[in-house]
Amino acid sequence: MGSMPDCGAFGSRGYPPRSAYLHVPFCKRQCTFCHYPIVTGTGDDEQARVIELLAKEMDIWRDRLGLDRIRARSVLVGGGTPTHLSPKLFRQLHEAIEQRVDLSGCTQLTYDVHPSDLVGPEGIERLRIMRDYGSNRLTLGLQEMDEAVLKHMNRPPSAALAREAMEECRRQGFDDLNIEFIFGYPGQSLESWFHT
Repeated sequence: MGSMPDCGAFGSRGYPPRSAYLHVPFCKRQCTFCHYPIVTGTGDDEQARVIELLAKEMDIWRDRLGLDRIRARSVLVGGGTPTHLSPKLFRQLHEAIEQRVDLSGCTQLTYDVHPSDLVGPEGIERLRIMRDYGSNRLTLGLQEMDEAVLKHMNRPPSAALAREAMEECRRQGFDDLNIEFIFGYPGQSLESWFHT
């Protein structure tokens, strides 16, 4: 974590809310374009350990700031793919956040999500967990809708799955959906981009 900055006045009750980022490093596979620190091929035990470590890091900051709970104006849970966690571990992550972060003044709680994690019974459960803990915005990493380019990106074919995931998000009450696309990836053409 490196050396801690001098938080001085942040220990007072009047310290302003901050933006927070939690990095959940797990993914099913490594996409060819990805530059984020991620881990693939992990099991529940390793993932549970990382959730424990994220909780400990939040405790360190909470103690350093002299607060019972860290006041957040916005929170981004990214990675990796936080929704790669099983629903049970995903709920544990949220419980750890809720115990340590005051979200009462939070105007945006956003998650980076993969479409395949939002469909089926487990996907619906993940969406409900995010909604129940106050999420109001999701960032869906679609990247591309052309199946050949998706394959080159080392992503499973997901154009139809992406549509299904977006529909499920809407059904579960998410109106603020941010869709990520990559332009200029090798193999893309203007025609495929317009199609996407």
